[in-house]
Amino acid sequence: MNRDWMNRRLLSMAIAIGIVISLVTFHDTRLVLGITVLSTEASLAAYYVIRKKYTVAGLFAIAMAATALSFSHNPLLRNSDILIVALGIAAIGFYNKYFAAPRLKAEQLQRIEQSGIQQMEEMEPEAFLESMELHFYAKGWAPERTPRTNNHGANLVVNKPNGNRVAVRLRASREAVGTRWVEEVIGSRPYYHADAGMVITTSEFTAGAREIAKKNDIELWNRSDLIDSLIEVSEKQEQAEKTVQA
Repeated sequence: MNRDWMNRRLLSMAIAIGIVISLVTFHDTRLVLGITVLSTEASLAAYYVIRKKYTVAGLFAIAMAATALSFSHNPLLRNSDILIVALGIAAIGFYNKYFAAPRLKAEQLQRIEQSGIQQMEEMEPEAFLESMELHFYAKGWAPERTPRTNNHGANLVVNKPNGNRVAVRLRASREAVGTRWVEEVIGSRPYYHADAGMVITTSEFTAGAREIAKKNDIELWNRSDLIDSLIEVSEKQEQAEKTVQA
């Protein structure tokens, strides 16, 4: 599962919990609004700390302080609520547009280049198969090739260190992968005595493919997941080289 997607899901849950608690606990609209804004800002601050974006997290912390101040019961501050919150939002928006967004884009481009995913997208099926076979070896998994023809829906069968056998279907493409590829790997599991199934692509999956995969416990690696795995192996290899040189 994509770690960033998981972090966003936890963020949404935290915000929702804050809203529910405020609605159940308080009848004052002012307090409900204040706690909702605070829970959102706190969740965003935590999210960016997880992503190691400490400057952005700090801005959200400042916004939290401003919100708490503006929603206090001090009569002198009640008329400045909208102004303080608006200034906090504007500051965060300015930072994201002119500093965070360009930096994030540069980091994404660096990750893409480091992973080599662009070369994979252009590969013929056989070359992509060889590349993934080497990648699995580097991860410490033991891949077995299936026949080139009549492979019953799997390109590889991977033996993981925990003893599980995984039937793997590969698809190098720029187009979204549909239900056919997931159905094929589902059908291949009994033939190869596999404990699980996996479909890997350099692209994305359709909603239908994800639904079928979820119902049949098939693991899906989309472009982002594949990049994460490629970089993880690359960094481990670099670290191992540094250790040997030292």
